[in-house]
Amino acid sequence: MSLFEMLFALSSVILGLALTNIAASLHRLALAARRVRWAPEPLLQALLITVITLQVWLDQWYLRHITELVYASASLTILRLMTLYFAAASCLPEGDLIGEGEVDLKTYYYDTRRLSYGAMIVGLWLFALNNLLAGGRDWMEYLQGVVIGPAIYGLLIWTRRRWVHIAALLFVLVVYGIPTMLLTIKA
Repeated sequence: MSLFEMLFALSSVILGLALTNIAASLHRLALAARRVRWAPEPLLQALLITVITLQVWLDQWYLRHITELVYASASLTILRLMTLYFAAASCLPEGDLIGEGEVDLKTYYYDTRRLSYGAMIVGLWLFALNNLLAGGRDWMEYLQGVVIGPAIYGLLIWTRRRWVHIAALLFVLVVYGIPTMLLTIKA
């Protein structure tokens, strides 16, 4: 087993659990559809986290030629992936919260936004730190990870204005999500 395969396997488990968490929550919400008070904010956030998770997983392909791995670097990689798991796990209610009563997605979203967006901010900072330590020279990616993304997510932690949340999530999905989905990976 190569170093890449070893790191990729552990990363895939963490990211796979994040996607599974979102899928399982959506499945339970769909089953309880009549008892759910739907809201766009958590669904847009779940879509954004799904896009980010897919992009992070596919970007690992660029590490396929690594020949050495420092424990600190591997730990940083796993820690930053765990922040993405935290964001995924908190963007939609879990099975216990769906239960038998009414589920209000708007209330859930505004109650958990600090955890989910806080995890996304920490994740962006860890991604930027990892890029910097790896000698990355993509300053736009660094700026996005250190300033732009955290500023948007910080705004979403701070404000309760629905139109700001919906507009910001749509903005990030259009500006980040669409170009990400159009990327091509070549062998």
